[in-house]
Amino acid sequence: MTGFRFPLLGVGIGLLTGYGAKLLYKGTDNTLGIIAGGIALISVVATLFLMYGEFPLLNLISVAVSVSVAYRIAK
Repeated sequence: MTGFRFPLLGVGIGLLTGYGAKLLYKGTDNTLGIIAGGIALISVVATLFLMYGEFPLLNLISVAVSVSVAYRIAK
């Protein structure tokens, strides 16, 4: 409604998800990275859907960045 857009949404959610998983698990693991990436994917898609009422296809880059950041941090 306000026209405000946050271009670093994917990076922010990926960072929070990756560091949160790493902190709660108290370590790193490949499986943890995959789970954190999945949670980040769901979070970004849900957030974009709630913001716009649909999922804009141009925001696939934001989703990909979020998943990769969460995976790399948690792995």
